[in-house]
Amino acid sequence: MNATAAPQLANSIEVAGTTLFGGLDTVCVAADSDLGSAAADLAVGPALLRTVAQSHSTGWLRMYRPVPTVGFSRLDTRAGGYSRATAISQAHGFQPAVRSPGGRAAAYHRSCLCFELALPDAGERNPVEQISALGELVAGVLRDLGVDARVGEVPGEYCPGRFSVNAGGVAKIVGTAGRRVRGAILLGGSIIVADAESIRAVLAEVYSALGLPLDPATVAAAAEAGCTVDDADAVGAALLSALTPSVQVSLTRLPERVVAEANSAAGPRLLVG
Repeated sequence: MNATAAPQLANSIEVAGTTLFGGLDTVCVAADSDLGSAAADLAVGPALLRTVAQSHSTGWLRMYRPVPTVGFSRLDTRAGGYSRATAISQAHGFQPAVRSPGGRAAAYHRSCLCFELALPDAGERNPVEQISALGELVAGVLRDLGVDARVGEVPGEYCPGRFSVNAGGVAKIVGTAGRRVRGAILLGGSIIVADAESIRAVLAEVYSALGLPLDPATVAAAAEAGCTVDDADAVGAALLSALTPSVQVSLTRLPERVVAEANSAAGPRLLVG
């Protein structure tokens, strides 16, 4: 990276951070917080969203390396090939579960970094601007790690989204999502850091079963796109470092109430297959 590019990169991350955290002093950070179950992990975000909506006091960032998971949307569950898609997921060693955000099926595993950001929301901020800022912040972090990361949808990608992050405009490496309720907003996503082949394989068959288009070549890992690190924890540390100019972080554990709610939700209502 040349001397001119470095200040521009820092500025883009700072602007994105200000859009996300403007007016917020502190964010509680729960790292390494997977619950060991796809269904339980996917229930944490909604539980955090309810907690923040009720407290209005601070925000939460959760980062974790998930068990191999195919997260299906509610829309996927109404597809004719859904039962076959869940069986395919299990055959590939991925736990199928239903997630709250919309979109379509997404897959991730231990070489991915999942993140969820639950923030107070008084209704004065534009949620589209916030999820756009999240994409820009993650893209900025990945550019700092050597990836030609850009925000935008790649034709043929899984779970298409305006604020996906791609490598060089040809392959998706990060999916993002958002959900807003009265008093809080939940933003999040997953970064495929390494080992994309198993994700390509399971998604190709899952999308075929669901009758959805997918170009497997658009599924990629940051490590395949020039990332200087191939470990999800290292990417998480870089993401956390990028937040500090915009907000104070407090390292802590997930609230016991949130963990209890998530584990309780990981029953027949969410488990599929």
